[in-house]
Amino acid sequence: MAEHLLQVGEAMGKAGVGTAEQTIAIFEKAKAIWDRECGEGHVSTARCLAGIAGRYLANAESAEGYQKGLEYGQQGLALAERAGKGEGIEAESALYQVGEAHYGLKQYDESLEHGERRLR
Repeated sequence: MAEHLLQVGEAMGKAGVGTAEQTIAIFEKAKAIWDRECGEGHVSTARCLAGIAGRYLANAESAEGYQKGLEYGQQGLALAERAGKGEGIEAESALYQVGEAHYGLKQYDESLEHGERRLR
């Protein structure tokens, strides 16, 4: 169930369907299911956190929106790293979101660092 919710949230984000709040709620529901069934910090929740970050960044009109996106992206990245997947596909979306948030905050060196890490 959580995987399907995650896929719906990701598809909504890519298609630009629904509000940010609706999409974030779907990601949070998927994360809650994984937390309950697999224990908090399951690597799959990194994608949920990256999805939430992406929704904040897609609607960022101020530094606050970019900062929220950065926080969620960093949480997802940290989770993937704790699971030993910091250099794997599990961290890819979080790396992208963290890089985009840094770019939006005009922190270009950090943005480039995360973008290059994502490419590796």
